[in-house]
Amino acid sequence: MKCSSKILDTVKAFAAAAFFMVSVNSCTDVDDSLGYNLIPDNQKMSVWIDTLTGVDTYLFRYDSVSSSGLGSVYFGRENSSVFGSRTNSFIIQFLPTSIPYEGGFGLDPIVDSLYIEFPLTTSHGNTDVEQTFNVYALKDIELFEDSTYYTNFDVSPYIDRSQLLFTFKHKGKNDIKQAMTPTALGREFMESLVTLDTAIYKNDTLFQKSYPGLYFTPADDSPRDAATYVTSLQDAYMVLYVRDHDTIDHALIRDTLSASYYFYDSNDYGNVSINMVSHDYSGTLLGQYEAQTNGFTDTSATSPTVQSAFVQTMGGVSTYVRFSEAIAKSLKGLLKKPGENGGDSIQYSSMLINQARIFFYMDDSSTPNLNAAEDRLGMYLNQKNLTPIPDYLYTTERNIQLQSDADYVLPYNGYLNRSNGYYVMDITSYIQQLMQGSLSRGVFLAPQAYGFFDFGNVELRGSAAGEPIRIVVTYTLIR
Repeated sequence: MKCSSKILDTVKAFAAAAFFMVSVNSCTDVDDSLGYNLIPDNQKMSVWIDTLTGVDTYLFRYDSVSSSGLGSVYFGRENSSVFGSRTNSFIIQFLPTSIPYEGGFGLDPIVDSLYIEFPLTTSHGNTDVEQTFNVYALKDIELFEDSTYYTNFDVSPYIDRSQLLFTFKHKGKNDIKQAMTPTALGREFMESLVTLDTAIYKNDTLFQKSYPGLYFTPADDSPRDAATYVTSLQDAYMVLYVRDHDTIDHALIRDTLSASYYFYDSNDYGNVSINMVSHDYSGTLLGQYEAQTNGFTDTSATSPTVQSAFVQTMGGVSTYVRFSEAIAKSLKGLLKKPGENGGDSIQYSSMLINQARIFFYMDDSSTPNLNAAEDRLGMYLNQKNLTPIPDYLYTTERNIQLQSDADYVLPYNGYLNRSNGYYVMDITSYIQQLMQGSLSRGVFLAPQAYGFFDFGNVELRGSAAGEPIRIVVTYTLIR
């Protein structure tokens, strides 16, 4: 499509008229040719709109997503016939807030119970299904506040699954406030907290050497089709209850006492938390792709493209997008246009891309799928370190939002258009540099930069679906 105008001819005519009026009404001679040589006689501009194709999609999974120090922990299991099963578990350190007396827990204390309090900030999935959670003690590990840990952290060397301490059950959307059910080892764990030297209680470093942390995970036999729960660690803690004896009549119970322990993982509070995520795609289309693509790593130009593309949060599958050589050739080919009225074709000297937008359509944009999809997607040259394409400068966007305008959104957009069931991204700078050959032709379509731990899964129409992925380009040609 062409939107043409002889802009510079109009400017010349207006300038000449203006100078003519000045020369008529002034008694001073005026050089009406001043600046005339700045507008070349043969230069013309025209604006065009075209649609480019040649985008290929592959599946890719980078499961090493930063997941420590989030201020929240995620736990539970969900299942989908499309996206498979996801299990969330976590490691958490704890430190004492208080003990009953300066000298400890009183006279001959009797261990009663260990309560946890997890105020739920979010729940996602089927909360009507009751889940069983196991709690293990970490061993032989030292966690550091200034280190980064990832969703694929392997906890197996640091726990013994035969050494279960506690279990608890939960369903529904209410906060978790309950006593954990101890095993014999769990009771030993509680008793060790009671008999611990009070000098260690007063030294965080020594305490964490004695108790490196706890591991919370859904039990192996807990239902798959359940829910994921999120708790803010700022308000999460556990309480140990004991009963001590009277100092005069040692046979009498004097009081019920408690000691509290906080989980908060802020740098000022000394605890480390790590969220772990595992995905199981068995029995799904993603499982078939996983087998065909060597575990979502087969993204070479000779690899088969996919009919359905996927983007998941929490270390799930992303889509690798390759812009073919044909696109660069097509862009250069736009410099040549058919002549008017059947005349000779016109070769333009240069091109300015005013706007380039790419559209990714959902495979099924029914309301349930729209509600389950991520609100926004990001595009990265490197997903591992979240290097964005030049149009998706998410740190700049965030800084502007924080400093002056909370509603500011990059021209990149990237949001889901619920009315039409697609994501649209303005990738003008990327396409401009792609045409110049200065950027990689492969990018990653993944969750937005600050949303890798949101709840979201979306199935998109891949390049092998029969209808090509469109890039709509508005550009100016200059002769």
